[in-house]
Amino acid sequence: MERRTARILACGPPASLPVALNGGQDAHDPPTGMSALREKLMTELERILDQLKRAYEGGAWHGPSVKEVLNGVTAQQAHARPLADGHTIYELVRHIAVWEDVGRRRLSGDPAEVPISSPEDWPPADDMSEAAWEQAKEALDRGHQALVEAIKAVPESRLDEPIMEGKSSVYVTLHGVIQHDLYHAGQIAILKKGM
Repeated sequence: MERRTARILACGPPASLPVALNGGQDAHDPPTGMSALREKLMTELERILDQLKRAYEGGAWHGPSVKEVLNGVTAQQAHARPLADGHTIYELVRHIAVWEDVGRRRLSGDPAEVPISSPEDWPPADDMSEAAWEQAKEALDRGHQALVEAIKAVPESRLDEPIMEGKSSVYVTLHGVIQHDLYHAGQIAILKKGM
């Protein structure tokens, strides 16, 4: 089925918008006033990119994005393991990067088979320095931008096709990457609260 351009409303004004300009609305309220100006016609790919941006950079309805939740996390905090059998923030960041890269690679025709729970799926921390932590976050940002660019190159007509033979559709895969980012951002938020 061909995807049609649809009218959508954004989730409301960003938290940084002065209350006087957004009519005193909470970010969870339906858009009115100033936020209604953000109403726009979007293609399905534009909506996917918008949701990915909200999940990764900010402005998501649910709460903090990946970048927002990582703000202020030190290398020491990133390597802390408050739950004996749980992952560290550092491991979660590297894992998010792996699966954003898998999505990008599959868009280009690479099967990108990553064995679940393998060292490729959960790259271990070999360096616990502040410099290594900054490099891990920068690598995540670079990989994320590469994914965004790959998505921009996808023809809209491809969304309902399998991303690869035997795999889910491009549409489901891209939404899966977004959901994966948010799932692990939630885990990071919980780990931060426990510190």
